[in-house]
Amino acid sequence: MIKKDDAIPGGAAAPRAKRLEALGKELNCLLAEARAFANETAALFDPPLSSTGFQIVQWLYAAGATRSTHIAAGLAMDRSALSRSLKALEQAGLLVSHADPLDARAIVYALTPLARSRMNEALINKGARYERRLAAWTPAEIGTLTSLLRRLNGAGPVDD
Repeated sequence: MIKKDDAIPGGAAAPRAKRLEALGKELNCLLAEARAFANETAALFDPPLSSTGFQIVQWLYAAGATRSTHIAAGLAMDRSALSRSLKALEQAGLLVSHADPLDARAIVYALTPLARSRMNEALINKGARYERRLAAWTPAEIGTLTSLLRRLNGAGPVDD
């Protein structure tokens, strides 16, 4: 088990700047691994699918069917690049599009059953990977990490 003062170089006496530097390094490692895992999962999900296409599928899985303007805003993507990716996802059988029932001039994009099934498999794989990493953690440690990450993300504490 990691002692409280062992987690930060210099222990409890380390100045704030050193602690922030250590935090930055750990967050960079986490983000780099998340990107690598997303690319790996995208390749398993559909080998010719780009990582951008996989991000779109993930976003639609979480958000549900919606217009391209919402997808572009949610992913901070250029609309022309998004348009090309949406077309490729449709051709791959992962997306369907139809007129928006509220405004027939707009198009709504939704995942196909195939995309939903593959995303479920990807989430199971992702969950198993984190379960292996967290196997020795107590529920309290997992709860603490979750609360701190929510706080860092600006969402506030988690209620158990």
